[in-house]
Amino acid sequence: MDLLRGTLVVVLLGASAGCGGGQSSAPRLATPSAPNTPSNAATQPPIGHLTASPTSINFGSIIVGNQTSQQVTLQNTGAASLTINTISTTGNTNFAFSGIANGQGLTVGQTIQFTVTFQPQAAGTPSETITLASTADNPSVQIQLSGTGVAQTRLIGASPTSINFGNVTQNTTSSQSVLLTNTGNSTFTLGAATVPAGFSVTGYTAGVTTVAPGGNVTITIQFTAPPQPGTYRTAWKAHDQLDQPFGVQIYMEIIVE
Repeated sequence: MDLLRGTLVVVLLGASAGCGGGQSSAPRLATPSAPNTPSNAATQPPIGHLTASPTSINFGSIIVGNQTSQQVTLQNTGAASLTINTISTTGNTNFAFSGIANGQGLTVGQTIQFTVTFQPQAAGTPSETITLASTADNPSVQIQLSGTGVAQTRLIGASPTSINFGNVTQNTTSSQSVLLTNTGNSTFTLGAATVPAGFSVTGYTAGVTTVAPGGNVTITIQFTAPPQPGTYRTAWKAHDQLDQPFGVQIYMEIIVE
């Protein structure tokens, strides 16, 4: 008899339910284990993180023409170097910055500082925003700036404000001292003295002598009596370096005998 050629399949049957040859349990097939699949999540490279301190500056009240400055500190607190690509503002000319430029790099942990300046050009409350665009994981860092411009006041107090030279003889010279005090909020420079004939003012250098707020300078007003007898009255007011009069008037009287 010919032998049958084929495939032998062996099925492992479970153990019988009991010794008496009860019903057998269904065959159990092994569950294949899941293959090991590599993770699809890409590993992120390290990146820098830019911090600024402070992020808001109020310069307070500054007199027009004066200026004040503050420092801003930048630090890379991330895990890789970063580059500040651009530094931009809204263009408000009352504010300026220095000490930093486009392309500034910071290594891990590095700290740098730059200067922000407020110089009001007119009375008001201007504001500005500095934006730092970088390769950090926080690609845009902003610093808010504000301040108040206060109008200049040029005021002079004088002591005394009235001078009586008394009776003098013809062709003689008399003089009196006057204390000028800056009672305004801005420094002024005294200009050339404009005085009536027969009078002169000394004690300062025109265009050079400056008086800060609260400061003072002593001047001397001198009068040379004319040959004609009579009572002479006049007034004098300080002039600035642009030859503009300002401050209080000083009244003078002299009697020539």
